[in-house]
Amino acid sequence: MRKLTIILLIALVTLEFFLRGLGLHTPPLYISSKTFQYIYAPNQDVSRFGNNILTNSFSQRSAEPKKNAIKILKIGDSIINGGSPTDHNELSSSILSESLSKEFDSEVQVLNISAGSWGPDNGCAYLKEQGNFDAKIMVLVFSSHDLHDIKNESTPVGKSINYPDKNPPFAIYELLERYILKRKLNLSTSENNFKSLQIEKSTDENPGFQQLIDFGKLNEMNIIAYLHPTQKELAEQHYNNNGKRILDIWNNNGIAVLKGIDYLDKSCYRDDIHLNAQGQRVMAEAILPELLELVGRDE
Repeated sequence: MRKLTIILLIALVTLEFFLRGLGLHTPPLYISSKTFQYIYAPNQDVSRFGNNILTNSFSQRSAEPKKNAIKILKIGDSIINGGSPTDHNELSSSILSESLSKEFDSEVQVLNISAGSWGPDNGCAYLKEQGNFDAKIMVLVFSSHDLHDIKNESTPVGKSINYPDKNPPFAIYELLERYILKRKLNLSTSENNFKSLQIEKSTDENPGFQQLIDFGKLNEMNIIAYLHPTQKELAEQHYNNNGKRILDIWNNNGIAVLKGIDYLDKSCYRDDIHLNAQGQRVMAEAILPELLELVGRDE
């Protein structure tokens, strides 16, 4: 019996160290906000399933803003945030920062201001609190479902296993809670995800679309908007009614609009809506010409 206990302990310790090597036990953590609900915690540098998740002191998924760098704000949700499946260097914002810096032989930072399931009102609330970082260009990346996703005062941080605010006690504990029991209890459905995220599905339009435009104009910023398609919209080669309404808002405000539906294909996705590394690069390449023109004009 004693021998069996020792073997079991060795197996558990071995499994714990193996899982920690994968990044379990140190998930990217979140903080709550009274204005924009939630965001990644600042100053993180963790490895998760072989991917580097890095945040700066402003909770952006970017390097620390530098005083003399040319800065571009990129606002969105999990599409540009990427989450744990996306390495820092694979993010479209990182790719754009590198490409623009090489082109102009000067440091250009595309600041990734995002969080999973954020709407434009979350992004605008963040900017009103943190400022514009002396940027003169803003890139908006949203999807059809964002039209009616209205933020409220609640937060999923520390309540949803997908939004932890502290490390779990053990890697094995996280494996059981987050990846095994979650699936067993069928908590990964869209309906339950919306409930756990405290997202309010409304018939009203998200005011953040116009608020971001007004913020940009007030701060004399050039704005580029990119509408990201689901795989269903991509297959049908047209956006749904919500997407068409978002395009109307942008077009009516004279915003330069890019349609992801014109650039992506099925191989760019890792699920119905999120991009893989190839998709992040395609998005960056679609946006790059517009940014080259605007940065060149300012230079």
